[in-house]
Amino acid sequence: MHRLKGWLQGAAVFTAITLALFLLVNLVAYLLLASYRDEQLARRSEQWFVPPLSPEGQQVLRRVFSSRDEQLFLELISGDPSIRPHPVLAFTEGLSTARYRIGLESIRYEPGWTDEQVAGWLGREGEFVYLLGGSTAFGHGVPDDQTLTAHLNRRAGEVRYLNLAVQAYDSIREVDRLLYLLRKGHRPAEVIFLDGLNDVTTFAWSNYPAHDKPRTQGLLLNRGQVGLIYGFPRRRNMLSAFLFSLPVVQLAARWQTPLPGRLEYRPRDAAAEPMSWQELMLYYEQWDRVQGGRKEALAGELAEYHRENLEFLRRVGEAFGFRVRVVYQPIGLLYRDNPFLREVFFESAPYQVYRAADEALRERIESGALGMIDCSRSLEGVELAWVDSTHYSPQGNETLAECLEGPGKIR
Repeated sequence: MHRLKGWLQGAAVFTAITLALFLLVNLVAYLLLASYRDEQLARRSEQWFVPPLSPEGQQVLRRVFSSRDEQLFLELISGDPSIRPHPVLAFTEGLSTARYRIGLESIRYEPGWTDEQVAGWLGREGEFVYLLGGSTAFGHGVPDDQTLTAHLNRRAGEVRYLNLAVQAYDSIREVDRLLYLLRKGHRPAEVIFLDGLNDVTTFAWSNYPAHDKPRTQGLLLNRGQVGLIYGFPRRRNMLSAFLFSLPVVQLAARWQTPLPGRLEYRPRDAAAEPMSWQELMLYYEQWDRVQGGRKEALAGELAEYHRENLEFLRRVGEAFGFRVRVVYQPIGLLYRDNPFLREVFFESAPYQVYRAADEALRERIESGALGMIDCSRSLEGVELAWVDSTHYSPQGNETLAECLEGPGKIR
C-alpha cells in the first residue's frame, strides 16, 4: 500500500508538471502569435464607431424606437438569426428569433404571414417583387413590421414585395441566389437588388479578379472554418481541428509556412494561385492598408463589375420575363450625421476607400454610363435614420421605400 501511495503521488506530480508545462508553452505561443495579429483592428473599430448597446448608443436607440425598453434593443441588435450553411448557396439566413421571423426560402416574414400563404405566393408566376440584398435589405436591427419590404407593402396596393435578402450577401452572392430560385421554378414580376455597402469590402478583401472574389464575409468570419479546412466531421478531422485550436500548433504552422506580416497588393490568379484561409483572414484584417493606396483603382474595378453585372441581369430578366432594378443604397459610413460614427472615422483609410467607390459609382450613374438607381442620398436630413453605423432604422426604411417606389415602379 505504501508503494502504491508513493507511485500515485509521483504520477500526480508528473501530471501536474506536464500540465503546467503544457499551459506555459501554449501561453508563450499565444503571446508570440500576437505579432501575427492585427490587434489594432479592434481598437480602431472602438475608436471609430459608437456601439449600439453602449450607454451612448442606447440613448440614440431610445429615440429611434421611442422606447426605453432595453430588452427590445438587445433582441434586435444582438438577437438576430445570423446565417447558417446551405447545401447549394454559400450560406443563407438563420432560424427565427424573437424579433426576426424567417420562413420558406429564408424569406423574412411580416406579422400574420403563414407558410401556406407564402408557399401559394411563390407558386404564382409574375405577381411578386423579390428584394435581394445584404443585412440592410434584410432589416438587421428592426422588427418584422419595420423592414424595407414591410414599408413597401404598406404603400404598394396589390403588389407584394418578398424579402429574400441575406445578411452578409453582396451582389455576387445575390445573383447566385436569384439563379437558384429561378432554377426552382420561381418567376417574379420584378427583382430589386439593394447594393453598395458589402460590395466594397468584398472587392477589398482579396486581390483576385472581380468575378473570383471569395465568400470571405460570412464564410470565414467566425463561421465555417472547421468545415472549410478539415472536411467531413470524422474523428480524425475533428482531432486535427482540436489540435489546431492550440496556440503552439498554430505557431508551428506559421513557422512552417510563413505569411507576410504586412500585405502588399499584387493581382493574383484565383485558379493558379489559390489563397489559404489564413491569407484570406490577413486580407480581412489589413484590407484598408492594402487598398488604401489604390482606392481609385479599386473604385474603377467595382464600377466596371457593376456594369458587367447589370448587363448580365438584363439578359437574365429578358430570358425569364421579369424586370430588374439595381439600387445604389445609402451607405451609413458616408453620412456625417450618423450618430454611430465618431468624427475620427472620417479621417480613416476605410472611409477614404468607401468615399472613392461612392464617387466613382455616383458619377457613372449620373452620366448614364451605369444603369443603377441612385438612392444613396435619400436619407440625408432624415433624423434618426440608423440603428448602428450601417443599418437603417424604421424611419430610414420608410424613407428609402419612397425612393424605391420611384423609377420603374410596378403599377
